Amino acid sequence: MAYPDLPSEQAYLDHAYECLDRMREVLVRSAGAGATDVAAEAIEAWATRRLRSYEDAERSLCFGRLDIEGGEDPLYVGRRWVDDDDGVVVVNWQAPAARPFYTATPVQPHGVRLRRRFRTEGRTLTGISDEALNGSLADAASVVDDFLLEELERT
Repeated sequence: MAYPDLPSEQAYLDHAYECLDRMREVLVRSAGAGATDVAAEAIEAWATRRLRSYEDAERSLCFGRLDIEGGEDPLYVGRRWVDDDDGVVVVNWQAPAARPFYTATPVQPHGVRLRRRFRTEGRTLTGISDEALNGSLADAASVVDDFLLEELERT
């Protein structure tokens, strides 16, 4: 299904991946910056673990977004925290700020106006599914997961 917001959301994901790439570059440069051999080993071990988490983030770096009542900017949720000079780009799915992504319902929206889910292949956004969560029972009855329907159509 064609989605009008796909290009703008893809641009946001591109920015998130660029930020992740920069974070990776900074980490690689800092990995050998130890004052002593012991410090260098500790930094190297830490950098290796961190790089592994960055590699894991390559798969679905950002898988959704929340539009919060009264919030200026949407909150993008993904596999790991990503930031740039201006602030948070993607919040880790385990962070308290991301909790409404999993707990909001039309009956109890927890301040969420819209929950948007992304389907990606690599770094490419291939689909979007929106759920309006304004608390009305009509919305609760009409919420259908587009991704589930797509999967059912494919099988």
